[in-house]
Amino acid sequence: MAARSHPPAIRLLGPSGCGKTTLGEHLVRVLGERGYRVATVKSAQKHESPPDHTGSDTARFQAAGALAGAGLFADGAVVRLPPVGLDAILALMQPFADLVLIEGFRATSLPALVFATPDEPAGEPSEATIALIVDGGTDECAGATPAYQRDDIPGIAGAVERWLATLER
Repeated sequence: MAARSHPPAIRLLGPSGCGKTTLGEHLVRVLGERGYRVATVKSAQKHESPPDHTGSDTARFQAAGALAGAGLFADGAVVRLPPVGLDAILALMQPFADLVLIEGFRATSLPALVFATPDEPAGEPSEATIALIVDGGTDECAGATPAYQRDDIPGIAGAVERWLATLER
């Protein structure tokens, strides 16, 4: 099997306010307790990145025209890059993560946990859909794609683990 350029990644897709971030928090915690090193990426491309602390060395380097910069701290590192694609960010995470949870990036074809809400049904699941995350009963979700209540964190984490196991074959 060829080496991957980035860790396995799963998108969390759904309308604003449906619980994507909350589910992501729970999955990071539960999968971490199960031994997985989980990283996250948030799509915030409609917003400017927050500025560095005024007067800090890294802010001064950036103001001087540094193309990219990093700060190494006792508790981790912060990297500031020019605009890059998702693949570049995922590749940076390769040495550190077994799995990356991605909030957003609807236009990519990466596998996804898809939220279905009464106001915005998920539609027909695609091949990339690992599971549907629903508020109502899972009985109404016909087809081969599994459906989980959004508070069924152990069930959803299990679906993620089963999906990861298919990659190891």
